[in-house]
Amino acid sequence: MREVLKSMDGQLTQLPKIAPIVTGDGSASFYNNQVGETYHSRSGAAREAIEKFCRPSGLGRLAGQGRAVIYDICFGLGYNTAAALDMILECNPECLVDVYGFELDPSILEMTGQVTPPFNSYPLVREASKNLDATFGSASIKIFLGDVRQELDKAPRPADVVFFDPFSPCKEPELWSRELFRAIHSRMHPGAVLTTYSCASKVRQALDEAGFEVADGPCVGQRSTSTVAYRP
Repeated sequence: MREVLKSMDGQLTQLPKIAPIVTGDGSASFYNNQVGETYHSRSGAAREAIEKFCRPSGLGRLAGQGRAVIYDICFGLGYNTAAALDMILECNPECLVDVYGFELDPSILEMTGQVTPPFNSYPLVREASKNLDATFGSASIKIFLGDVRQELDKAPRPADVVFFDPFSPCKEPELWSRELFRAIHSRMHPGAVLTTYSCASKVRQALDEAGFEVADGPCVGQRSTSTVAYRP
């Protein structure tokens, strides 16, 4: 159902699909009026990308090995990707990094030009969001636009790290399914890591049934622990 509001002259006006917000660490995000959720934690969008997604995923080890393949599922504004690129390239500027982003909604990709998060690699994210492909130095981003359940197999290399960042399980239950987690599991190297913000029992059960080993991840702000899942 479309949300509406009354303008000052009493006319009904449709709310914009997404509206800007400022999160607790000063970084910008958006609220999706159709879904009824924000794209990031209100306690800090940039902080969430670093603390919940990147730090638990073993990026330093991959940087040391000189090669990393990342799947960023529900790419959105690309904060998780930008934070990961900063972390890897700070450790090893010559590390080869391939990011495969998956995003259904092109309108959120367009918003990358309106935000200035504290990531050195964000210009590459902006370029990829505009052209669905971008390369700078040893890092590249390719975005697959569409439903991840149909697009996942298009990624040419298996993942070392998966950032799993849809809207919440109550809003997008089809993306938190055992079936999708099994498909992701099959596209990951042994020892690869999946990180996500949700610690819902149904999510962890689905991950377990898909073959992952599941553990607590860090908290950010007042939210519960996140989840880290490993492919044995």
